[in-house]
Amino acid sequence: MKILIVSYWTIPHLGGLSTYVLQLKKGLESQGHVVDILCHTQDLMGYKFTRSTGILPKHKVFNVIHAKVNRFFDHHLPGLDPWIRKMEIERYSFEAAALFFGLRGQGYDVVHTQDIITSYAFSRIKMPGVAHVATIHGCLAKEFLVRSKESIQPGAQDEQAIWHHSVVTEYLGATAADITISPSQWLKDLF
Repeated sequence: MKILIVSYWTIPHLGGLSTYVLQLKKGLESQGHVVDILCHTQDLMGYKFTRSTGILPKHKVFNVIHAKVNRFFDHHLPGLDPWIRKMEIERYSFEAAALFFGLRGQGYDVVHTQDIITSYAFSRIKMPGVAHVATIHGCLAKEFLVRSKESIQPGAQDEQAIWHHSVVTEYLGATAADITISPSQWLKDLF
């Protein structure tokens, strides 16, 4: 089989997700499968695809998406929190990077996403008939809430919008794949 593993986070990197992906890749390749990885570069300033020697600088995608999405938000949702705008632009940029590398035409049998951002992004761009498996390694909505509490005044209107956006994003990412793997019972119960 031909398998694409996708992570919003950089690989290799310190931490469990990177270890999981690299061990999964090694194990699948030892069984004769072809495995590619799409992820951010180490400095988060670009995207890399293992089948390509080049790196797509993030600004080439991000700046175009940023301008278009902000025009849309300015017109339709002018008061939208800047953090929510940035998260949406990040997801759209990842989708555009995948399309730039031509991943729709690579003939993958399985796309295995590793987080809610890439899971939702790939559900929007993958080819019909390609199996989509997601392993969701954590609850980003809770992490977003903790981070937002550090930077937003309690009770502020933006706090509720960020929480709502985080929960919806978590739901979309966790349910976008054909099958979702949860690494723990705690996380499964939370979802």
